[in-house]
Amino acid sequence: MFYDHMCEIKEKRLFLTTTLIGLILQVKFIVRFWMGSLALLSSSAYALRNNFALGQSYLAIQVAKLPTNNKHTCDYHRIQVLASLPTVQRCT
Repeated sequence: MFYDHMCEIKEKRLFLTTTLIGLILQVKFIVRFWMGSLALLSSSAYALRNNFALGQSYLAIQVAKLPTNNKHTCDYHRIQVLASLPTVQRCT
């Protein structure tokens, strides 16, 4: 029970973080065109990559919550491992 509550809190934090980074990304991109800064373009590209990874993680958590059915008799927790692969490949 405590574990489920903690997972819900972390899930909300992940969603809020993804949303906040998305808003910051938009502001950086707009200011980049206004200021003409190449450094802000680079920073916004990095933020876009991070936001994509966070969004992918959030989506994987949502898919892992799906119940099993006749077609998929195993749980969906493997999707979390598959969602982490692009992030790991970018780090190497």
